[in-house]
Amino acid sequence: MKQTAKMAAILSVLMLTTMGCKERAEPPADATPATTGAKNTAASLPEAQGTAALAQEAVQNMASSKPLEQQHYEALLLQLESCPIDPKLGYIKMECEALQALTRSRTYMNRRVANMGTMWEALAHKHMAHPSEGVRLHALQLLGPKFVETPRGQKLLVEAGEQEESVPVLLSMVRLARNGIGEHAALAKFVMDQSRSEHVPVRREALIALTSSWAIKAEGTMERALEMIASDPDVELRQIGCVNLGARADDRALPLLEQMTAWPAAQPELYDSCWRGLVGMWATSVNLKRPSKAAYELTVARLKQQPRGEKNPSWQVAGQFRHAWSEAFRERATWFDEPAFGALMVELITDEQWNWLGRRSALGSYVEGTRMSSAQLEAFRKKHFNDGLITEQTPEKQAFMIRQLAEQLERVKAREAQSR
Repeated sequence: MKQTAKMAAILSVLMLTTMGCKERAEPPADATPATTGAKNTAASLPEAQGTAALAQEAVQNMASSKPLEQQHYEALLLQLESCPIDPKLGYIKMECEALQALTRSRTYMNRRVANMGTMWEALAHKHMAHPSEGVRLHALQLLGPKFVETPRGQKLLVEAGEQEESVPVLLSMVRLARNGIGEHAALAKFVMDQSRSEHVPVRREALIALTSSWAIKAEGTMERALEMIASDPDVELRQIGCVNLGARADDRALPLLEQMTAWPAAQPELYDSCWRGLVGMWATSVNLKRPSKAAYELTVARLKQQPRGEKNPSWQVAGQFRHAWSEAFRERATWFDEPAFGALMVELITDEQWNWLGRRSALGSYVEGTRMSSAQLEAFRKKHFNDGLITEQTPEKQAFMIRQLAEQLERVKAREAQSR
């Protein structure tokens, strides 16, 4: 019943679309198209009516379990011109009924079309230059990242990108190119070119690509990423770039990270983000092939600096330290000094001058990373936190840490009980 009601709702929307096509007046000859970047002209009024009718028929067929022809799928694709697009993220909004109908068709059991993959690729090629950015956007997404790893696909993408002016479509193009930039010079150049776009969302997406692990083999990408982080006028873009430097684990980023993680902060808006990038170069949930020893050493040096305070060192990285005890990290980071780092963690946890959120996260990382037993944790509490006792003289933040220790102890005891 729910599925039938849903299909009826979609059908009603498509019927309204058909009615709208009949009543729409022809635009004046000097009207400027709403979307630029496409070479071909908009469909004529009779064509639009025919497409809407086919889309309506496709929804009816799916509702009554009848087969679909290729022209039905194409009509559903073309109905996306009515869909709103998120300008920042570059995706068609899922609440659009036309997108829901198209999505439904892609999982609809239909034996009438012999090879669905070939059909969708052909439709994507055909409509990559459609006047509607919604249609162009989905056409690109249908092709997928594997497509642009072929010489033909790269040529098509680059040529289309040179003409494209729609921000959402350019975002999709950069995302398609991202996976192949380390292996294909044409894709790397395309992303580098887009990193100089006048549009912030496009530059941001390009920077994400340049700081990804896919870009490791691409010449010039690290230098361009560092240039953007240092000088791009958009602060949020620079913050994202600094965080993402961790994925590259490239020591060429260290001069910038050393500057940005110093205290007092040279650029406060980048301080926490660059700390996250620095620690991400060696301690991360992703198993880096070559964790950066130099980044680890800089991290330790920064953590040891006195006096600590509410903002220094950044409390946002303390949760990442748990990865320093992972088996994969220790196999690759033979230089890691586990006893010394453990002692530093205890120093951070017990430093009442440091940020209480950082101390809490550091405690969680230390207990989880070292797999402390309940007996070890009780001894730790007795030595450093008054055996867990809270009195009237206990400072508020210290009392908070004692309560956090109690919660950690309960979790450890529960873990031990399960393993018996």
